[in-house]
Order: sequence, then structure tokens, then C-alpha cells
Amino acid sequence: MKVNVLYVVYELGFGGVEQVLYNYISNFKNNDFNFFILAEEPINYIVKEKFEKIGVKLLYIKPKRKGIISYYKNFNNILDTYKFDIIHANLDVKSFYVLIPALLKKIKVRITHTHRLFNEFYKESFFEKICMKITKKVSNVFFAC
Repeated sequence: MKVNVLYVVYELGFGGVEQVLYNYISNFKNNDFNFFILAEEPINYIVKEKFEKIGVKLLYIKPKRKGIISYYKNFNNILDTYKFDIIHANLDVKSFYVLIPALLKKIKVRITHTHRLFNEFYKESFFEKICMKITKKVSNVFFAC
């Protein structure tokens, strides 16, 4: 049985996140995984074709800012439909938005990905500190670059 892996990003455009995901997935030599990418913004058709050629299933969800209740209903439907084994949230301090439902659905591997580890010039707001505390509680794998 294949392992279902979901990467959650804000958007898929032509940036670094897309390139890293593409390189990682396209060079993965194991046929034991199904890869999915969930984005909150419409996915550029060129990027869509590129990922679909390597077997990635792309999913789109309306952003939280357009209605948090409908976002969670849709996200829970996605979790129920695909039965993910691993969720990799590339949403920085707000990864808890997707990792809380993942925890409630008993998804065993919940990865938080952040780019803020050693930025000495950036001062986190009170809101960001609270978000990070929640994110740390619901994650069980931490990834920083």
C-alpha cells in the first residue's frame, strides 16, 4: 500500500518552494508514495502541468480569508477523501491551521516547515509567538531552512 503525502503551501507559482518540491519529488526513486500538493491560491497552469507530469495530484482550497468555517469543512473533506499518512505544512507559524485537523484525524506524521530559525533582524509579533506555540504542540517533526 502506498503512503499518501500531502504538502500544504499558500500558492504554487514560480518561486523557491515550487522548485524544491519539484526537485524533491521528481528525484524520488521510490514507487511507494503518492504525492499531493494543496494550495490556497489558484495554481498557474504551467506549474500545474509540470507537477502533473511527475505524477503529483494538485489540490486547491479557497483561502481561509474567504471563510474559515468553509475552509475547515473543505480541508476535512480532503483529509477524509485521501487518507494521508504524512502532512508537510509549509505555512510557517500558521502551520497549525492544517496540523490541528491532521492531529484530530490521527495522521501520524505532521511536519512543520519554517524559514525563521535564525533571523536576528526579525522581531516576532505577539500573535506570531502564540501561533508558533500552537504549531509546536501539534507538530511532531520540525524542518527549517
